[in-house]
Formats: sequence, C-alpha cells, structure tokens
Amino acid sequence: MAVDAAAYFGREGIAEMLVAAGSRDPRQAGGTWQEIPYWALGTPEEAGVEDDPGPLSWLPNLHHLWFLWFLILFVLCFAPFAWLADRLRQRRQRAEPRTRWLVVLMWLLVPLVVLPQLLMEGGETIPAFGPDTSITWIPDPAVFAYYLLFFVFGVLLYDATDRSGAALVETVGRRWWLVLGLALVVLLAALSVTFREGDEWHLAASGLQVAYAWLMIFGLMGLFRAFLAREHRSVRYLSDSAYWQYLMHLTLVIGLQWVIRTWDLPAPVKFALIVATTCLILLVAYQLIVRYTAIGTLLNGRRVRPTRKGSATATPSGR
Repeated sequence: MAVDAAAYFGREGIAEMLVAAGSRDPRQAGGTWQEIPYWALGTPEEAGVEDDPGPLSWLPNLHHLWFLWFLILFVLCFAPFAWLADRLRQRRQRAEPRTRWLVVLMWLLVPLVVLPQLLMEGGETIPAFGPDTSITWIPDPAVFAYYLLFFVFGVLLYDATDRSGAALVETVGRRWWLVLGLALVVLLAALSVTFREGDEWHLAASGLQVAYAWLMIFGLMGLFRAFLAREHRSVRYLSDSAYWQYLMHLTLVIGLQWVIRTWDLPAPVKFALIVATTCLILLVAYQLIVRYTAIGTLLNGRRVRPTRKGSATATPSGR
C-alpha cells in the first residue's frame, strides 16, 4: 500500500495525507509513526548509503527484472546437471525412465519450501503475505532458495512418471476444482494469522502461505489442462507477447500514472485505464517491432510472417 511505502521511507506528511484520504492507518490506536517497526527503514541512513549517491545509484537495483536474473542463475546451475544426465544416458544407449528416488525427492521439496519462507520478513519486521523479493545482483539467500526449490520441482516433474508409467505432469491437479477450493480456505486461514505477533504465529503463517502457493500451482495446472489443452491462437499470441510486456511495462505504467495523476476519476477506474492502455500499446508494439524482428527472435525464437496463400511456419526455439 502507498501508506506503507510512505512509512517505509519515513515520509510522515505523505503518510498523514494518505490516511486522511481514506487509506488504512498502520499505527496502533493512539500510536505514533515512529513506533511502526518498519518506519524509515528505507532512508539512506538506515540503508547504509550516502545521502546523494549520484545518477548511477539505480545500477545495483534490478527493479522488476530481479526474477529474470533469478531464472538466468537457475539455468546456469541446472545446465551442468542436464549435460551430465545426457552423457549418462548416451553411455547407457537408452533413455531410462526417471528412478523412483528422484520422484520421492521431488515430493519432499514441497514441504521444504517452508524453511526459506520462515527466514523472510512476512509477519515479522515488515508484515507481508508471501515471499520477499531480492532486487540486487547478489540474491538474498532465503529468497533464492525459495524459488530454486520450485524450479527444481518443475525440472523433476517434467518427465516424472507414476507406478503405471503415466506422466505425472498430466495428472497433477486433475481435481482442480477441489484443489482451488481448498486453496481459498487456506488463503483465508493464512491471512488471519499472518499479521499476528509471536513466533508461533509466524510458523503457522509460513506453513499456510507455502501450502497456498502449492495448491494454486497444482490447481491452475489442472484448470489450464482442462480448458486450454488445445491450441488457441489468441491465447498463444498473448503468451508469446507476455515476455515483451513483462520487460517493458513498468516505464509505461509510471508514465501513465504521471499523465492521469490529476484526473478526477475513482482510483479503480484509473487503475483499469492504466492497465488497459499499457497492454494495448505494448501489444501493438509487439506486432510491429518485436514479433518478426531480431528482438522477437531473442525473446521467443524466430517467427516467419504469414503469407497471403497460407499461414506461416513458426519455429520458436525451445517452445
């Protein structure tokens, strides 16, 4: 919330203005701003930087691209293991099915995610729901471990099979309506304990938050497999453009916020307008300057423009 950001950066006047406009007041009844645990943690003094760090101070900050940096690091870690697995398969001259102990290891990763979640700030210094972020070039160990466990689970799930030989990726989340319903119950329980004080509540909140993440993953896998298993050109087009939109959306969002900041419209209308305009501009840009250019080849693999007599043959790399 904006008022939490103002408190984090120690801007009492801005926080007071936001509360007066209807924002939630994070202070205890009769309390002061300085009593909030995260008050002014974002000031240069608390962050350990100079008051005037200079025009290049943004370089150590990855902003919204931090997760892309995580993926690069994950792939670099995974590449040697993939190479070794291929060499072993070639030496045996056959692609053996994944051994049972790897499948067991895969499922053990599910509860292990609680461990890095316990080391994060949620429910402690800065009350929050879900995992932290790590926007510096050197990742926070707990955040890196959290997402790495999900990445490894996906790697193991990719060609894992059950005892009958069926691919697990085709059966996980099969009863998606039940899984998503349970996820909603877990979400409500997690929200009820996340912001309570005490180590016991922090443990319960971490466990429930991790359970919610896994249930949503499995439930959405089943949902999309049930309704989007067949090729949909529009959905595939939006999927292809998502990478470009992820990379470029933030600048547009900030610019549009500046443009409409003085418009006399309700906040939800402004939000919807910014999202719709950002998506429209980036979709047009994707079609005109990305999809069939070197940029598109870099992001999604090479594509050939459709001809008048027939559709083009797309050759995306790795997809």
